[in-house]
Amino acid sequence: MALEPGTRLGQYEIVAPLGAGGMGEVYRARDNKLGRDVATKVLPAGLARNADALARFEREARAVAALSHPNILSIHDFGTQDGIAYAVMELLEGETLGDRLAAGPLPPRKVIELARQAARGLGAAHEKGIVHRDLKPENLFVTRDGRIKILDFGLARLDEGGDGKAEPAETPTRTSLTSPGTVMGTVSYMSPEQVRGETAEAGSDIFAFGSILFEMLTGQRAFARETPAETMTAILREDVSEPSESGRQIPPLLDRIVRRCLEKQPGERFRSAVDLAFALESAAGTSSTGVQAAVDAPSARRFSPALVGVALAAMVVGILTGVWFGSRGGFPPTAEPVRIRPLTFSGSDRSPTTSPDGRMLAFSSARDGTSRIWIKQIASGDEAVLTEGPDVLPRFSPDGSAILFVRQEATIQSLYHVPVVGGAPRKLIHDAMSGDWSPDGKQIVFVRGRSRDATAAFDLGLTSVDGGSERILTEFTQLIPSWPRWSPDGRWIAVTRRRATNNVDDSVVLIDAQSGEIREIAGGGSYCGSAWTRDNLLVYGHSDDLLAGIASSSSEILLHDIDKDSTRQLLWAEHLFAGTALGVANLEVLAPGELVFNNLALRQNLREIPFPGRVSEDRGLFATLGSARDRQPVYSPDGKTVLFSSNRSGNLDLWKLSLESGAVSRLTDDPAGDWDPAFTADGSQILWSSDRGGNLEIWIADADGSRARQVSNDGLNAENPTSTPDGSWIVYASGNPERAGVWKIRPDGSEATLLAAGSYYVPEMSPDGRFVVFNEANVNALGFDMRFIEVATGQPADFEISFPVNRLLAGAGSLGRARWTPDGKGIVFLAPDEHYLGLYYQEFAPGRDTTSTRRPLAGFEPSLVPESFGISPDGKRLLVSHLEQSWSVMIAEGVPGIGGGETSR
Repeated sequence: MALEPGTRLGQYEIVAPLGAGGMGEVYRARDNKLGRDVATKVLPAGLARNADALARFEREARAVAALSHPNILSIHDFGTQDGIAYAVMELLEGETLGDRLAAGPLPPRKVIELARQAARGLGAAHEKGIVHRDLKPENLFVTRDGRIKILDFGLARLDEGGDGKAEPAETPTRTSLTSPGTVMGTVSYMSPEQVRGETAEAGSDIFAFGSILFEMLTGQRAFARETPAETMTAILREDVSEPSESGRQIPPLLDRIVRRCLEKQPGERFRSAVDLAFALESAAGTSSTGVQAAVDAPSARRFSPALVGVALAAMVVGILTGVWFGSRGGFPPTAEPVRIRPLTFSGSDRSPTTSPDGRMLAFSSARDGTSRIWIKQIASGDEAVLTEGPDVLPRFSPDGSAILFVRQEATIQSLYHVPVVGGAPRKLIHDAMSGDWSPDGKQIVFVRGRSRDATAAFDLGLTSVDGGSERILTEFTQLIPSWPRWSPDGRWIAVTRRRATNNVDDSVVLIDAQSGEIREIAGGGSYCGSAWTRDNLLVYGHSDDLLAGIASSSSEILLHDIDKDSTRQLLWAEHLFAGTALGVANLEVLAPGELVFNNLALRQNLREIPFPGRVSEDRGLFATLGSARDRQPVYSPDGKTVLFSSNRSGNLDLWKLSLESGAVSRLTDDPAGDWDPAFTADGSQILWSSDRGGNLEIWIADADGSRARQVSNDGLNAENPTSTPDGSWIVYASGNPERAGVWKIRPDGSEATLLAAGSYYVPEMSPDGRFVVFNEANVNALGFDMRFIEVATGQPADFEISFPVNRLLAGAGSLGRARWTPDGKGIVFLAPDEHYLGLYYQEFAPGRDTTSTRRPLAGFEPSLVPESFGISPDGKRLLVSHLEQSWSVMIAEGVPGIGGGETSR
């Protein structure tokens, strides 16, 4: 029975019908709690009375909701009321791909753009064991902003339930025709195995995908015949023509991708939708013969065995495994496949180090709430805890008998070592952030931070293991020498050099262990820690991203020959070690052809919670929920919309969220990264930081994103803009070593004025425009100091907030990020307690110590870590970007160029 407008299902009020079918009815509904429109799917009444059907419907809703991918229709909620079962989904505006194709074929560029989105979504479903089994243009929705959403997993099958048992074949939103021997799906897009009535696996979706690609390129169905029977016969027996034979100008690589998808045997198609997405991305950016060979290689009908071997050697591995191999410095090509798999599984394991004999792995893990050093026997998989903690960054000694590590001691860190067989740890170096052994095990290289005239400074020094005197090898100003690694020949110490404030290019440098002379070997983007092979080749990870590893999800591992000064790419993949600047520390050589490294899987969503409140009270409601990184939220002055940065488009852009309707729209779409958003006080304009010119500068535009123009000319790193209430000044932070500090500038780019010189970051303007608060890195005390100055004069206010930080928690959020309460009488800021990160409130009163007013507000739990936040104009709500992250230690096997006898760390 149809539901009338006004009918309520929980917090959802039916507005109008959207469609109906045998598997349910779909309505437009209003979410009265969040004030947004949604789509509500109602289960037919007959099935709703069936307990098994109801349980299966809920199981399907949970399975799809768990996907949480930007290219899959999101499920927000599930419930039952008065015998009615329903699922609540996001409401889409746009048209189906089928509707769009009714007007004819699409340009190849548009085909690639839409198809690779769909392939990413399909890959996410397959990774969760969900096969769609009814892909067709009508089940692909194109939103108004050009995003593909996969609809209707109504014929989907969940391969594995949470208990490891096979999911029942029939659910309320699928037909009962799902067992072997039964034909199902839409005929024109069936795979041969579906036509034969066999069980449809992920390869069937890829075949259907190929049929859709063909139709997008040609405007014709791949196997269309007069009758369904003839269509099925064609699917079984006939090869599809090349799309380019339609007379349209279609890149040859797209022809090959379509043919590969439409292979009759599942094993000859793309091995995964992730590989398919990679091939499509390659089609967008290259037409190299290597890529073409990789797309074509599995087709035994088109190549003799000898040619198949040549094609495999030419780069089939890149498509089959999602890892791309290239050549940068004359190294010979390789045909060996790289296999990547996890070594640890707790979700909080990081910073691996391997024993010289390759039998053991040590790493830090906070799986029990405290970061400790753990030991793992690689052959058996047995794990044991070695230290009490809090400890991080372990390093095996050259003889494998001991482990060097960093221990948190109140407000400082120090280097300790402990025997591998266990025992009491012994301190080696007081006040050191990281370190490594010399090849002979007699010396330690260490990094120590210190403050000098409000400027962050760091020393890289040497000392003997037996407690001899220290020697400072070199000094760094506003640059952190991270993760030192001593070369096997003892000549070089490799470090990743990062900025102490804000975000600009990292670099990998070599430091002469005798003279301290610095030699840069790589720069641009984000880098993780490095490792040495036995023959003095340096391995390091790189992401081509200026913005702390947030804008880009693709990563590569490189091999550098120190003597020849040449570099080759070992492997490439999306999400290989995402977020390189967010704490990915170690690469390690385990054995010939084997690399061990961190993998960080993360996402961020926006959650609105009441303010003021208490930590234990209302956990709030999610305003966004998906697999993207939605962060840095800021309310509009009228409180109706939220501006935030997100990589949900595959690029880091600024987005707007309507709190009334829940609609999300993109405001910037430049290929560069846009972040650090802010509104001007009247809401007519937006401010942000962008690397459109090759480095980060402050930009301004109208509130809808139009008329964008550059404001600052910092030359390297201008971030975190904030505006005075009258709009006459923009205040921002510079990370340029020659200009480091807090600046103010007119919106037209004139009168740039230094307010405070030093290693300062994240400034925020007070509501009355009198003060600006910003952070100073307190290197010695492992904390941060919040400074306050007057905007008009640049004079310090008689007020500050100091907060010690457990550096073991650093990197998970923007520590010290502060927002003023709307009345200007208080400060909300991000800082940790003894275990977890959260938000604090403290009164602002110049001339008075208000530490006693400090109280926790939200966060302080392991599952939802606050990373950034905004305060509503009425002071009643906080919108918090919560970070969900999972750390694993991974191994890559069969890596070319990593070999040659003994292993090295």
